Amino acid sequence: PWQPNYIVPEEVEIDLDNLLNNIKMGLKEFYRYIDDLNAISTAAEETFKKDITAEIIEKQALVYYELGLYEEAEGKYKTLRDMESADFSFASMEKYCNTRAKMHVKNVYLTGKNISKEAKVTAHHEIKGVIRDLQFLSLAGQTAERLNLMASTHKRMSMVAATKAERIKQYKLSLSYYQQAMQRMIKDQQKNGANVNLSYPLTNAVELSYILQANGHHGSGVVEKHAYEIYDKNTAIRKLGRELNKLDEQKSDDNLNHMDYWNMQKILNIQLCLGVVKNNKNSNAHWRDVVKEARRLWGKAGSPGNKLAELEHLKFLIFGLKTAVRSSGEPYLPYKDVMTLDDLNEHLDELKKALANTRKK
Repeated sequence: PWQPNYIVPEEVEIDLDNLLNNIKMGLKEFYRYIDDLNAISTAAEETFKKDITAEIIEKQALVYYELGLYEEAEGKYKTLRDMESADFSFASMEKYCNTRAKMHVKNVYLTGKNISKEAKVTAHHEIKGVIRDLQFLSLAGQTAERLNLMASTHKRMSMVAATKAERIKQYKLSLSYYQQAMQRMIKDQQKNGANVNLSYPLTNAVELSYILQANGHHGSGVVEKHAYEIYDKNTAIRKLGRELNKLDEQKSDDNLNHMDYWNMQKILNIQLCLGVVKNNKNSNAHWRDVVKEARRLWGKAGSPGNKLAELEHLKFLIFGLKTAVRSSGEPYLPYKDVMTLDDLNEHLDELKKALANTRKK
């Protein structure tokens, strides 16, 4: 096994950066990454003892996050936060908030069944703390990234809500923040002249609109002083089509194989979103294309954390659609340490069933 030796902390940081890049490329099996991280961390601890730098701890946290190991990442961020000499950056705080919210939802839905009310209450309390931290961060400046983080945190809060009314409120807050993020991105584009891609907040806003409509909510409104607009089907399709055209224009030589992985993922998310919005018996061909592309991209690149995030996206959609039809959506698909193509297939099949059930409602 690999046993690195270090003289200065910068050497540890280089190895952690290289490991992080390998993880993002998806070059090895999950447990090989764990072995490499353990080897780096053990050598660093033996060399520097209690003098391990904040930079090393922050990079360890990022590695754990990219591996989808939220509890370990949260522990490192907590250590970093508590270090008197640490320069706990805004970026670290944002990642710390996102990690905690993801971790608490994962803990509630770990097995997918026998979900306890007590676990939801605990998670609800903890995620409220995350929202407070994000509100504090926004005092330093409201960025599109922070608005997107606030939106995703309210989305996760909906999954641990005690009542339907609370769940609907969280959907609307999440929708509002995603729409605010889009407004901020457009404003920044006008100011800086840079090309902006709205696919992430837009697809989330469209999916939340669909879920709210499945729960009998339509039109515009205000929730806790935040305005929101529930997109109707035609508006959603028009907005998604506009973003899809932007991404198509970025294709290199009209060859999808030359495109950046993340642009391909954005296109897939828009196509998935269109499949959700259209949701009719005639959309089977579209759905087959979405599943085929999702399977292709799964094996192309992406860290375990990226793959977990893809499944978490599907888990939320399944949750939102199931609970729109009946009060309890159990059972759900469980979380796993190592995600495989079979898990992706299971989640896509479950989503297709949930969509079919909303048509019957």
